[in-house]
Amino acid sequence: MGLVSATITVAAPPETVMAVARRVEDFPEFMPDVTGVTILERDEARGWSRVKWDAKVDVQSIRKPIRWIEDETWNIAERRCDFVLVEGDYKKYDGFWTFEPTPEGGTTITLTTDFDLGLPLVGPLINKLLDKLMRDNCAAMLTAIRDRVEAAAPQPAG
Repeated sequence: MGLVSATITVAAPPETVMAVARRVEDFPEFMPDVTGVTILERDEARGWSRVKWDAKVDVQSIRKPIRWIEDETWNIAERRCDFVLVEGDYKKYDGFWTFEPTPEGGTTITLTTDFDLGLPLVGPLINKLLDKLMRDNCAAMLTAIRDRVEAAAPQPAG
């Protein structure tokens, strides 16, 4: 297992997109695979949170709940969030989000995740499948955020 990344462009400025992405406790409202998010601790001054995630894996005949706790650190000035696994079903799960402005006034979000499910004796074909599933999950998360931001944007008069 390894490093995967997904990118999407959103028709809204970085501050707007980051505001939605930072409200992880709202994710179960618009992301079907996220079943619960609990903020365990939060320090707004440092941009830090400890977050408990509950999600589900639902692929073909595999249906499995997955849980983890991560520490998130948001650096608003750098338009970046770093996260690292504290405990949970993953052996390793960390990465970062970036929110780059586009010339058109939008935002390009990139989500990069380095993960390991800690499954013993997993061969190269299964590793490729797991990487694809994680990449697809990252892309779905970005799409859900984009759709939520753009749905809330004021519509031009016509």
